[in-house]
Amino acid sequence: MGVEGAAPSVGFQLTAHVLREDVERLSAKRWRPGDPKWLTATQVAEVLGVTQPRVSQLANAGKLTYKVGPGGRKLFRPGQVEVIGRARRERFQLAVPEA
Repeated sequence: MGVEGAAPSVGFQLTAHVLREDVERLSAKRWRPGDPKWLTATQVAEVLGVTQPRVSQLANAGKLTYKVGPGGRKLFRPGQVEVIGRARRERFQLAVPEA
């Protein structure tokens, strides 16, 4: 990944393509002892600002990495969700034209 920190406010939408391998590497690097190792779909939905069914759609489409936990529930890596959530917030912030 070549960009660190927040992108400058430019008043138009920027499109960035992020490789899953980059997200995985960054999430593993940022994990610290004591951090939760896995998040539920409900927790992911809260972080990303989407619905729980949308989280399932993203997981089924291969956009979110998960493992199957007890009872067949999908569990997600917090670091990966954090990176995606931050990128999503920056993307939508840039998509809003300034007054």
